[in-house]
Amino acid sequence: MRNITYIVLEAQKQLILNPIDLAHDITHHYRVYEQSLKINLKEKLNADQDLLIVCSWYHDLGGRRGEDTDLLRDLLSKHTNDVNFISKVIKIIREHSFGETQSNLESKILFDADKLEYVNSYRLLLFLRAYQDGFISEKKYKQYKKEW
Repeated sequence: MRNITYIVLEAQKQLILNPIDLAHDITHHYRVYEQSLKINLKEKLNADQDLLIVCSWYHDLGGRRGEDTDLLRDLLSKHTNDVNFISKVIKIIREHSFGETQSNLESKILFDADKLEYVNSYRLLLFLRAYQDGFISEKKYKQYKKEW
């Protein structure tokens, strides 16, 4: 059994208490969640909505490339014992970064939704403000600036 609401609330808690950085905070994850559902609906793709919802909220919690699969597995296991679902979530998250191959519909949607965030001017302004106010290191700022 899995309770998607509890799973999402767990991610939101982690994103507030332990965001990777202010470029990957709860607002970024919300926008990816919203874009994922919009893409699925507008393109009439019929992707697994539970997977889209969970992957959108968790996609950066295990690192920007989903490296920390143990953390993802631990967080998800708090609210589901469905190991097949957990494995699917982790696989999708591992495929959401540039340079990775998206192997299923949900992976493709998450990839597109996350990449739409690269051109979100509000996110870029928040990131720049966070850097100017000392919440993001110069090293991280230069790294992201180069990537963006």
